[in-house]
Amino acid sequence: MFAYRNLIFHKPIICTDTMKKFLARAVLAFAALVPALSQATVIDFTALGSTHNQDSPVDGNTWASLGIIFSSPQGLVTACGGTCLTAGAQSYTGVVNGSFVSPVGGATATVNTLSITAITGNAQTQLFDISNNLIATYASSFNYSGTVGVARFSTAENYDAFWELSFDDLAPANVPEPASLALFGLGLLGVAAARRRKQ
Repeated sequence: MFAYRNLIFHKPIICTDTMKKFLARAVLAFAALVPALSQATVIDFTALGSTHNQDSPVDGNTWASLGIIFSSPQGLVTACGGTCLTAGAQSYTGVVNGSFVSPVGGATATVNTLSITAITGNAQTQLFDISNNLIATYASSFNYSGTVGVARFSTAENYDAFWELSFDDLAPANVPEPASLALFGLGLLGVAAARRRKQ
């Protein structure tokens, strides 16, 4: 036998106009904080002429804010006259490697569209996914567009490796999309409205 004693029933919380306004403002403020998806970025080195002279060394993180980091196992990566990127300390031979990063936070990222224009016709570029699996190998200039995201590339060249590089669909770490957050907010409002109708 069960005995029910001292049962206390609480009245449900009623949303007042002030509370509704506060919640609406909080949802809008939170939605404003959600970063927008990265847009297409084109790196053509032409705007860098004033900061990088002929054979001026380029720090590996020089373009990290644009979403890409260059390196060279042979030595320096240099920007020549602000119009091209080369590899090798005293000669123009060597390998130029590039990896994609999120411009915010520097986390590893991948791109679904990549285009590289080589100055000379004998550049060989290999594309790798985030697990370092070879996706494709290209000779000279190319345009890649595929479902497998490119995380890094490696180009062997005997003179200037890149004239222009462009990439699109930078995909940094997963962030809740505004549409998902909006649906979640609508669901919460629906639950609150249903609860209020029951009163």
